[in-house]
Amino acid sequence: MMVFVQILPLALIVLIISLYLKSRNKNLSVKPRKPRRKMVRMIFTVYASVLFISMMLYYILPVSADDTLSQRAEEYEGWKVHEKATQNKFDEIDPEFLAEQKEFDYSLTSLVFPESYYENGDPVFVVTIDEKLSNQILMDVYKTPFTLNGLDITDEVKRPEVSITNNLVEVSNVYEQNDLYYIQFTPSIAVEQFLSEERQNLSSGFSYSYGVTVVHLRVPKEVAIIGDVLQFQAQ
Repeated sequence: MMVFVQILPLALIVLIISLYLKSRNKNLSVKPRKPRRKMVRMIFTVYASVLFISMMLYYILPVSADDTLSQRAEEYEGWKVHEKATQNKFDEIDPEFLAEQKEFDYSLTSLVFPESYYENGDPVFVVTIDEKLSNQILMDVYKTPFTLNGLDITDEVKRPEVSITNNLVEVSNVYEQNDLYYIQFTPSIAVEQFLSEERQNLSSGFSYSYGVTVVHLRVPKEVAIIGDVLQFQAQ
């Protein structure tokens, strides 16, 4: 149906040109005359009708504008997760972003974190020194959605996985290639002039938002933290 809406104005233009050429061939031997008002009025009436029908069809067709707005809200919440995590406000983070929780038995005296290249996809590490812990490390992993033009594609993207081996914090999948294929709809001129801002963003331009992965580690006070990571004291 959307293809029909796009083709309709073009078909109308082709029809008008065809009728004009046909009429011109018939009247080559006839003295040129001014366009009839009736013909001009008919052309404008038909074109206006096509514009109106295109507009009505577009708004009748199912378009996920509401879903897109919801995804944008999620995207904004995702960056709020990052902000609150770096301010040690984990109690203010919405539980829906808590992807997993792990416990590690740990009796070593140091914990080494990998170097961050500050690339999109790098997990954000935040360490809380907790005097109440002994011989264990608690890990909370927060993940926010990946979005492409406002649509959630999280399930299609490989996310980094974090584990602890000996005294090393290891991250896997952080730079693996993701093969994503998508089709972008470009509205016709007849439709585009009626689009609201939200619907324009559905069909034009390119917007890709990386999901944020925040890894919060609670470690005993006797464990030395080695690496460039944010550190806080348990409150």
